[in-house]
Amino acid sequence: MNGGAERANPDTVHFLGPREISEFLDSPASASIDAQPYLFRNSSWAWIAQTAVELRQCGIDVSAGSDYRAGVVNFGLAADIRCLPPRPDVFKVSIDADQLRPRWANLALVQNQKQAGRWAFWVPHWPQPGLVPRDPQRTGFRTVGFFGLARNLCRPPEWWEQLCMAHGLEFRLKDSSEWHDYSDIDVAVALRDFSCRRHHEKPPTKMFNAWLAGAVFVGGCDSAYTQAGVEGRNFLRCRNEGELVQSLRDVRNNPDWAQGLVRNGAEAATRVGSREATVQRWLILIEDEVLPRFRRWQQAPEFIRQGAAGAGRLGDWAVRQRNSVWRLTKRIMRRR
Repeated sequence: MNGGAERANPDTVHFLGPREISEFLDSPASASIDAQPYLFRNSSWAWIAQTAVELRQCGIDVSAGSDYRAGVVNFGLAADIRCLPPRPDVFKVSIDADQLRPRWANLALVQNQKQAGRWAFWVPHWPQPGLVPRDPQRTGFRTVGFFGLARNLCRPPEWWEQLCMAHGLEFRLKDSSEWHDYSDIDVAVALRDFSCRRHHEKPPTKMFNAWLAGAVFVGGCDSAYTQAGVEGRNFLRCRNEGELVQSLRDVRNNPDWAQGLVRNGAEAATRVGSREATVQRWLILIEDEVLPRFRRWQQAPEFIRQGAAGAGRLGDWAVRQRNSVWRLTKRIMRRR
């Protein structure tokens, strides 16, 4: 494609995704994603399917498929873009999620503000579809829940069960089929470790879901939590086991204070974290950043696009080599 090529309809975007997602978008089921929360358990459904549905409902001409579509903006997960040829004649936006960004993509979308930069823009992860809020008839804060894979908890579920039992609380590990159901949960926890790592690649999704569901949120040191929330006002942050125990005791013993955390979280969610706020973020991002860059890219000479794609592939190779050296060094240090 050259600088004189026909310009794309600015309201058209294409999403890379497996066939089941394109079939879903073309079916009546896509009219209500909240009716099918069990579908949204991986990155393809959480990022690609939800975004395509929401943008289409805003009046944007959206298509989806497993291959690129020339002449439009192509959004795809980083891993999916890596599986396709690095075509310099296609404008690609990498949704990085937890995946290694292909440096030959034209732009990137990231889920943590620390990852943002000149060519990378932060957009919040979507909240859980079909969210069932905490039962308003519940009194007190005594049931602690984790919504995620057990391996992402700082301690095994058995440890959490014993800890909660020792302090008059109950712990529930929610199965993936229940990730939308907060009806029986008073406190949602999300602590990856007690090392106080900042986890700059992780999103604040679990905090957003807790806010929207009306549960107290207790998190670790993830930078995403303090980017969107205020410690002590709308969530609690724990750096070690002692702080976790104290937080759980405070929530259990001071229900009025805990309810204040819930109210403040609900207020914060109206600004960032809600589905409505995320839709607006996407629309602004596409209009103010993605489409202007796409149009400039369309007008650029072919050799400029070829050179940018080649530089991206070289940069990608350098990043992979660096990561290989880092992994090798880490293995050597473990053996000492």
